[in-house]
Amino acid sequence: MRLIEGGSLPEDEKLKYFSQWLIIKIGEGLGDNSTDSESEVIILEEILIDNNTNGFAKLVSFVYPDLLLNINNSIYFKERTILAPTLEVVHDVNNIMMGYLTGEEKVYISSDSLYIEEGNMESELDTITTNVLNSINYSGLPTHQFKLKIGVPVMLLRNIDQSKDLYNGTKL
Repeated sequence: MRLIEGGSLPEDEKLKYFSQWLIIKIGEGLGDNSTDSESEVIILEEILIDNNTNGFAKLVSFVYPDLLLNINNSIYFKERTILAPTLEVVHDVNNIMMGYLTGEEKVYISSDSLYIEEGNMESELDTITTNVLNSINYSGLPTHQFKLKIGVPVMLLRNIDQSKDLYNGTKL
């Protein structure tokens, strides 16, 4: 479902129903089947996508029509978004979008060593392997292998150096 201005009356009613469902039922935690500890949400059939590459590719094409023509248009990206339930889905969608761009892909590898200082639980640090460090996947942190291509929009999520205009929200 795409939100647009000046839609027809039936479309406006569908959008109103969808927004009430999203904000009231989902946003307020009032799913259809609730217990004290968990809630089951029944998602409308019409907004479900297949959990596979083809489904995500269709979603990207729907939300970002003419992506390559607008790749340098910041307003184009401000007017669109894809919400994802997990970081895994975020990475899948980003990889699909990256696939639309031509050019060489550069892979940047994270540092996978520990800073060990005396009195810093040396015995426990021996259990943290390179594989463990490379598998860390948290929101706001890049993955172990960070892939970029020329033209890919990148936005800083942390203040790095404000004197050099590298702060939260800067588009690079």
